[in-house]
Parts: sequence; C-alpha cells; structure tokens
Amino acid sequence: MGEGLHLSHPERAALIKATREALNDAGFTDVPIVIGTGAGSTRETIQLSKEAADAGADYVIVIAPGYFAGVLAGNKKALKAFFTEVAEKSPIPVIVYNCELIPGGREPIRIANMASLDPGASAGIDLDSNLIIEIAKESPNTVGVKLTYVGLLNDTLRLSGLTPAVY
Repeated sequence: MGEGLHLSHPERAALIKATREALNDAGFTDVPIVIGTGAGSTRETIQLSKEAADAGADYVIVIAPGYFAGVLAGNKKALKAFFTEVAEKSPIPVIVYNCELIPGGREPIRIANMASLDPGASAGIDLDSNLIIEIAKESPNTVGVKLTYVGLLNDTLRLSGLTPAVY
C-alpha cells in the first residue's frame, strides 16, 4: 500500500479490497496481503488493523508511533505494551516493523555521509533484539519481524536463535 498514512481509512479499505479482488481474479488466491497499520496511537493502530482484516488483509505490519519518539525511544516498557496490545487486539497476525535507520547505541558504522540517513517513520525508535524476543514470546499473534536499519547484521544473528515455535 506504500505510504498508507496519506490515505483515509475508507481509502485504505478500498485499496485492500481491490487488491484482494485482483489477486483472486488472477488466480492468486493464496497470495497473502500484508498491510501497514502503524499509526500515531495504539487505539488507531488497532482500529486500522481491524479495518484491514475486514477488508481482506491477511497480516498487518506495525511500526512504533514515531510522533511520540521522544517519550517512547527510551521506554521499553511502553514500546512492549504498544506492540503486545496491538497483537492481542488485532484479528489477524502482526509483523513487528523495526525501522531504526540510524545506529542507536551500536558500534559506530563508517558511512560517508551520515546526514543522508533518514531516521525513518519511527523517528529513530529502535526495538532491540531482546525486546523483539520478549514481544514474540508474549504475543502469540505476533508472527514475524521486519528489520530495517544499518546495524541489521548484529540483530539478525541474535534473532536467528529464535525457534520456529516462537517465530
């Protein structure tokens, strides 16, 4: 769906329905639809997730609410509460989206122009691998994670220790 935050709720639903219909008509009934439903609040994220499910989505992918990065970035308890509540109340499986593009608290990485890195939609909020593991273990409806940031290798190696029963 691209940058869904620029769409109204009914526009999002219409796009999901049209996508499902087009896939079904083309014989791709088994192709899952993954829709980004991360929003500025837990309440709206849950509402968007319910609307996505009603419109025919199979999964939602959820990013931390970047608008509140100043409060959330250092508050693992609040971040965990956000993702676990969304997973609990979403009628379809949730994929956690960690989009922290600037290394936060990791070894410095040499990049020619560090200013060219965008902190991304989550405003640089980083879900460390320990937090992602906690969310996965405590939220059965959480089925995966998308990692987008410079320090990807470290967390990919750490998260690969998860068993299939967890992810």
